[in-house]
Amino acid sequence: MNITAFSVCCLISVCVILPAVSSATTDCCLSVSSKDLTNLKPNRVKEFTIQNEGICSIKITVLITVRNKRICADPDSPLVKDIIKKVTIRNRRRGPGNKKRKGGQKVRKIH
Repeated sequence: MNITAFSVCCLISVCVILPAVSSATTDCCLSVSSKDLTNLKPNRVKEFTIQNEGICSIKITVLITVRNKRICADPDSPLVKDIIKKVTIRNRRRGPGNKKRKGGQKVRKIH
């Protein structure tokens, strides 16, 4: 009876832990993108995230374009640092109440 209970506990543990581990690693960049970033304009990047070592194997900056493409970039690159700076400034100015329409016109909430 003890062996059966132990087997059931192990099976439940594997079923709970395995999906959590696999879903956490699917969003990791494993290497720096080979794409040349010199033509990437900061206005084509809508946001970025910093991937730290830990669950993922390397520290990297993930740039997310306006077309939702993920670019894994070197966080120490001067070009990437410039893009991060400009995107941060732009997103601060825009704020939560000033979203941009597809046509390029800003929409302001009226209180």
